[in-house]
Amino acid sequence: MFKKMSLIVMFAIISGLLIFNSPAKAASTLFICLEASCSSMSFTLGGQTHSSKLSCDNSLIGFTGIPAGTYSWSASGCGLTSSGTAYMNGTSIYLLTLCPPSGWPCCSKGCGTGGAYKCSGCSGSTTTTTTTATTTTSATTTTAATTTLPATSGALVVQDSSGSRTFTVEDDGLVLTGRSYNAQGQYPGFWLDETGTGHKGAYFVLDENWVQVQRRAQGFGAYEASPVFINIGAPGLSISVAESGNVGFGVFAAYPLQMASGAYCTAGGVWTNASSREYKTDIQALSAQKAMDALTQLNPVEFAYKADRNEKHVGFIAEDAPDLVAARDRKGMSPMDVVAVLTKVVQEQQKLIREQKEIAQNQQITIDNLSEKVADLEGKLKSRNGLLDGTRN
Repeated sequence: MFKKMSLIVMFAIISGLLIFNSPAKAASTLFICLEASCSSMSFTLGGQTHSSKLSCDNSLIGFTGIPAGTYSWSASGCGLTSSGTAYMNGTSIYLLTLCPPSGWPCCSKGCGTGGAYKCSGCSGSTTTTTTTATTTTSATTTTAATTTLPATSGALVVQDSSGSRTFTVEDDGLVLTGRSYNAQGQYPGFWLDETGTGHKGAYFVLDENWVQVQRRAQGFGAYEASPVFINIGAPGLSISVAESGNVGFGVFAAYPLQMASGAYCTAGGVWTNASSREYKTDIQALSAQKAMDALTQLNPVEFAYKADRNEKHVGFIAEDAPDLVAARDRKGMSPMDVVAVLTKVVQEQQKLIREQKEIAQNQQITIDNLSEKVADLEGKLKSRNGLLDGTRN
């Protein structure tokens, strides 16, 4: 008997609740919820099979944008089958609950609020088979001619208790939440808006032209700058955009472009490497010999980057550079490393020049002293020679 019952048609209770209406683009939504224990069940509505499978772990799937009409549906899987037809009015949201046949196990939780069961068989009551589907909009099953579900879906509009729109999905995929309006001559593709008192709120816009995050000032039309913070992966700041337009990576930017490492680009466009002692470790004085060896091995070249062959540059080839100034991957070089080598070499040369100058000065003093002595000797010789000449006379 159980085997026979497991193969019979399951009955379905259609219990719907009107959530929204969209006068401009009317369409219904049908959600299918599974309470019969099954690991994989396919559901077809109006000739379209849903891409997701129903199971106890994935107990809810939905079809949106359904125009008014009568649709045939069927569900199968785990040895169970069920089918029927239902009329939808093109404005309401419906829930179709798939219940198990007598003796068939139920999922661990139901389709109602807080996981409550909607199927009487799962809640412990006596199960009765019915062919009537009930909704708050009097939708019922019928044997009338069925309608094929269109390939494109209609608009989805969710309203709050006061009737104000809170969420919209249009035919073309436009997603709008909260307050929204036509900006830059068109609606964006994705708009999130947190609206506060006086229509002041932050919004996020995404379409084929831009991604924009901004705080809107009082009313529509005026905007006030506001920082943008982006977290990627683990909690913590990844990217910041300040009111001034400064961009920071891992840091709140005080400069037009700033890195968490301490490097930044000044307002004048000068890139400044991180150089504070607080960023460094294993600090050692660069020896003159290392600097001289590195400078000797550096081979300046003229070149053009493949990305722009018309722009010429001078520099070095990383693969040919000495280890002291080459990057670990041998794909780049830091200009400051080369500057440090040149500085050390120039310092040594200046030291040598000073030493040579000092030697030269000392030699000049010696020469001057010797010159004075020679001049003195010459004077004395002349005097002596004059005396000798007088004696002869």
